[in-house]
Amino acid sequence: MRRAILSILALSLIAFASTAFAGMGGGNILPVGGAAPDFQYKDLDGNSGSLYEFKKGEPLLLVFIQRTCRSCQREMEFLKEAKARNEGLNILGVFIDAVDKNLQNYKHEMGLPFNFLWDPDLEIADKYGVTFAPTSFLLDKNRVISKVFRGWSRQEDELESDFKVLSTK
Repeated sequence: MRRAILSILALSLIAFASTAFAGMGGGNILPVGGAAPDFQYKDLDGNSGSLYEFKKGEPLLLVFIQRTCRSCQREMEFLKEAKARNEGLNILGVFIDAVDKNLQNYKHEMGLPFNFLWDPDLEIADKYGVTFAPTSFLLDKNRVISKVFRGWSRQEDELESDFKVLSTK
């Protein structure tokens, strides 16, 4: 009886884990060296654009975050500081929250000096295989994926160094 209960619990856990990220990329994160998929967007300030037109010809960090995620909040603080040290650091943030929790206000409260858009249906996240936040893609000037950071990167020297290298190519 005990073994049967443990088996049912284990199967339930596996079933839950396999559906927990449904609609959020399914775990097939895009590899380094591949082209970043282009997408159209309207940012939180109402401006329309596309990934390939945003800061065209310059490297870019594409960051997927959730407003209530503690690691995302740390990541935003880190990126805000990195941007202050390197004005040329181009960042495009994508909120992957299911509900608009006053995202524009959050951006201003945090003092985030970069553009954000909202992906409520996870269409963009799915294109990139994002399964959790934060996840960041460092893209070169041609929008080829140079590096992928999953989770709170805390690799500030590495990110800034990689960005500078990409900026000179």
